[in-house]
Amino acid sequence: MTNPQHPPEPQGGEPDEHATDARTDWDAAYTGDVPETPVDADLIAVASGLAPGAALDLGCGSGQNCIWLAQQGWDVLGVDIAPKAVARARLAAARVGAEASFEVADIATWRPDPEFDLVALETAHTAADLLSFGAGS
Repeated sequence: MTNPQHPPEPQGGEPDEHATDARTDWDAAYTGDVPETPVDADLIAVASGLAPGAALDLGCGSGQNCIWLAQQGWDVLGVDIAPKAVARARLAAARVGAEASFEVADIATWRPDPEFDLVALETAHTAADLLSFGAGS
């Protein structure tokens, strides 16, 4: 079992400076007191009408959507670029006994092995998104 205090190194394609910068920026967002985020209402509305299967949450953050899906019977994988977010997600899932898997990866280059019945993307920004957003200011 992976130690949530020491998440695995990010997986995916070749490391690049933009991914490293994004990882550092998002990791900083999960330092100190981070408010709990509620489960996404749109996800609840969509997933409640589906038979549980394999679910993928891209940009899973602290794991609230993954935990809710796991509690509904889904086999869940959460992926986030921020190691601190993934560590928080693992701890939160363990606290409530939710069986969900989490991985540190840059979704701009990461490719999943299995197929999924449900893919959630509530809040995720690629390095390119962040760069183009910053260029407009």
